[in-house]
Amino acid sequence: QDAYQIEEKTIRLIIERSSNNLYLIHQEINKIKMYALDEKIVYYNDVDLLVTRNLEDNIFSFSTAFLNGNLRLAMQIYDDLLTNRMPPLTVLNHLFNSLQIVLKTKLLMNQGLNQATIASTLGVSSGRTYHLMRTAKQHSLTQIETLIKNLAALDVDIKSGVQDDRLGIELLLLRRLS
Repeated sequence: QDAYQIEEKTIRLIIERSSNNLYLIHQEINKIKMYALDEKIVYYNDVDLLVTRNLEDNIFSFSTAFLNGNLRLAMQIYDDLLTNRMPPLTVLNHLFNSLQIVLKTKLLMNQGLNQATIASTLGVSSGRTYHLMRTAKQHSLTQIETLIKNLAALDVDIKSGVQDDRLGIELLLLRRLS
């Protein structure tokens, strides 16, 4: 109706980033239309920049990127979280919680427990347990414990005023991922 051109993969990105929420999709489309008003062409890269990922996906992706050592992705997601006004300490807390559950999963796996038992013990879905187990297999117990200790030390430094929160997390990412 408005004569905008958009590729199907770009539409899928809008829907995905809006978590299939029709209200959010409508808001994002209005924002994108204003951005592309002159050309009337909506590019994938523009949508990638304009439409932020939903918070849960961002937290999960950030934790995964951190654990897997993907600096570029971790920094991009961290910037997204800050853009969405998530305080750096909240990001740190979510990362800490993610690592804690990976550690618990690793310990339960080391006891020889299966996926269903681990899911029940942790109180999470079977699907989430599958991903937790896959992540836990990729890292040693020592690696996970060291990361948790580093996060705890940074938390103390930030709360005691020794380290700036935003810079502290960025330095942690650089140390972990370099």
